Amino acid sequence: MREPCAPDGFQVVACMLLPRLLAADLFAAPSFDSPRSFALLSGPAQVHFLDPCIRGQGKRRRLRSTEVRERKKRDPPTEEEFFHAGLRREGLAWHSFNSSILPCTDGESLYRCEMIGIDLTGKTAFVTGSTAGIGRATAQALLDAGAKVFINGRHASKTEAVALEMGASPVVADLATAEGCQQAVESVGEVDILVNNAGMFRPSDFFETEDSVWQDHWNLNVMSGVRLSRALAPAMVKKGWGRILFLGSESGYNIPVEMIHYGVSKTADASLSRGLAKRLAGTGVTVNTILPGPTLSEGVEEMLREEMEKSGKSKEEVARDFVMQVRPSSIIQRAASVEEVANMVLYVASPLSSATTGAALRVDGGVVDFIM
Repeated sequence: MREPCAPDGFQVVACMLLPRLLAADLFAAPSFDSPRSFALLSGPAQVHFLDPCIRGQGKRRRLRSTEVRERKKRDPPTEEEFFHAGLRREGLAWHSFNSSILPCTDGESLYRCEMIGIDLTGKTAFVTGSTAGIGRATAQALLDAGAKVFINGRHASKTEAVALEMGASPVVADLATAEGCQQAVESVGEVDILVNNAGMFRPSDFFETEDSVWQDHWNLNVMSGVRLSRALAPAMVKKGWGRILFLGSESGYNIPVEMIHYGVSKTADASLSRGLAKRLAGTGVTVNTILPGPTLSEGVEEMLREEMEKSGKSKEEVARDFVMQVRPSSIIQRAASVEEVANMVLYVASPLSSATTGAALRVDGGVVDFIM
């Protein structure tokens, strides 16, 4: 009887095997004595995953691999040889990253545990508004995938502290102003990935919302993306590769009655993204909008704090009640985590999304009640 590919719940680095690799018969069977090792099997063709690749304890880690050279039977690859996704040898392409293992298929000829990897080694990313919330989770995901990341905030002490903790580079600038955007552009230079995440929301009834509130939302939620994209996109076009993302919201489609001004700014983000994607057609630079729904970020937690203190409920329970009250169409019936949104951003920022542009991609938990 065959052994399972890996113990349940393990965090592993998995490779996508192509037919030529399966036929190559390069590697011998690994030992299953160690609970931290497993193999992909197809007859005599096998790949051994070494202990150092599996010590994730549920946390994502950036892994790199160098070229794997052909080796003798029963001589598995060394630790160094599994440290860079994107290996190309004789037309083979492997991609690796830390993620939960998929269930293995127990078939006649193959155990398969396939994962498609995201490797952003050599890419530079700038994530605006990224000292907390979705922005910080996005910056962390890009770092984990190997990118060099600039994070941004308005306050020097907090931005620098978060950057130091994450291993990112700080950009202190108020992106609600033209001067702040110019300062940020000068700090980051050329980038491959721009994530326009900086934004604000302030509940206010339409008849009590002054012009200044409308203008504040417009300046940060819309104009920061306009200014940064206008400044940073030309270098991407010159290189023939780039990713520009706007963090919109389901509120851009499902306008919240308590924040009409916010909803309008997010509708504008989706329009800006679509128009810019068309302007950059054929350049290798894609432009997309991500549409989160209710997300349990620090900002939302602060908004719900009074109810948490009054009810004694956890933030997750209060957030769930809030979602079902103001967004009863939610299919997941809870707030998303910032990491769930960041996962979508990571994919769209990667080479794997090369055919996706001009799109509004929902991570809204099914709140918006239409199919497309």
